[in-house]
Amino acid sequence: MIENHEILCPKFIECEICQTKRDQINRSRISMLFGIEEDIHILSKHFYHLTISVKPTRETYHHFSIDALKKSGRELINGLSSLSSVSNRKWWSMFVNSGVRYYSVTQEGVNDYPTFNNHFLFYSDKDNLDVRMNLQLKCRLKKISKHLNFKFEYLGVYNLDKIKESIKIGVSVNCKSTPVLKLGEDVINEIYKIREQRPIPFGIKINNKTEVHQTLNSI
Repeated sequence: MIENHEILCPKFIECEICQTKRDQINRSRISMLFGIEEDIHILSKHFYHLTISVKPTRETYHHFSIDALKKSGRELINGLSSLSSVSNRKWWSMFVNSGVRYYSVTQEGVNDYPTFNNHFLFYSDKDNLDVRMNLQLKCRLKKISKHLNFKFEYLGVYNLDKIKESIKIGVSVNCKSTPVLKLGEDVINEIYKIREQRPIPFGIKINNKTEVHQTLNSI
């Protein structure tokens, strides 16, 4: 393996240099969304980091899939499924202005199953969303899958350094470890896809005189 890469290695090759480079590129993409000086309107917004996670267990690994995790992003932001006669799309837009979604995968040890994460980094006009959205978020996620867990963090008002620190992008998994091999080829291929992901913006992104409505797509 050469030390300096002119072209990134294929996603299925365990290359630390290329993975580090991919992570740096994606961190830069996310930071750019919130680091444009002309976007004065975001300086007074409240920032949040929501992480939805799923992890296989000894009881569930043989039929494990990340489909529910991927669906959680689409459903929360743009889904028509409703709770108390309010669709996910309407409920989400009541609170969230704009943000970006991306995935990460972490494995604590070679004998441990990996955790798959769907991250949402976003801002809002409203304060205390980690409290105000908590109960409804829990119920709406349970309608998607009972195996999904979440963590909701308030980052405060605009602070680019803190936003950068909150980014948890990357894939830290040993695909040759026994727990990962037990998950099967389809899940391993999903891990490879996440290595090459591009963070996906959602909501309304305002930059100077242009207003762009961007909707979420699947990975």
